[in-house]
Amino acid sequence: MRRAILQLQAFRSAGPELDLKMNVNVSPLQLARPDFPTRLADLLAQVPDLPRHALCLEITETSLSDDAVSEALISIRALGVRIAIDDFGTGFSSLACLRRLPVDVAKLDRAFLGGGHTAAQDHRFFAAVTGLVHAADLKVVQEGIETLDQLAVVRAAGADFAQGFHLAAPLSIAAALGLIAASREE
Repeated sequence: MRRAILQLQAFRSAGPELDLKMNVNVSPLQLARPDFPTRLADLLAQVPDLPRHALCLEITETSLSDDAVSEALISIRALGVRIAIDDFGTGFSSLACLRRLPVDVAKLDRAFLGGGHTAAQDHRFFAAVTGLVHAADLKVVQEGIETLDQLAVVRAAGADFAQGFHLAAPLSIAAALGLIAASREE
């Protein structure tokens, strides 16, 4: 976590006008540790100029059933750190968790983009899921975008963000800093 926070600070320093944000995957075991929110607060205190909303912790949907995790999320959200449910729609949690927990983002699993039905049915289903997530006042990130057609569906449904190999492959830190530098030159 320390490395991620320091890297986020370096990215933001390299391109302050870009308002860069970073998502970090966190395991249920980490979140269940009673001292995790306090340790995170201590790490964030070491970089006082870093806006807390620039950090987003990603948790799996299946970890939401643990009461200790729920309590940790409340403490983490109180720090100003954003929280995303990763691979939303693949686990067994209810839609009620979107309203019950302090979550900011639902990252929809790639399975929402096509279920083997007609294209029109897939589009309607994705639009309906996006609408449900928006109704809970959350941002929608669609994962697994691999084609231009998938991106068009995501845009038409009103998803807030998209990620996948069609948009970009994972980048090394050096490559990301190169992109930040290139954007400053434009």
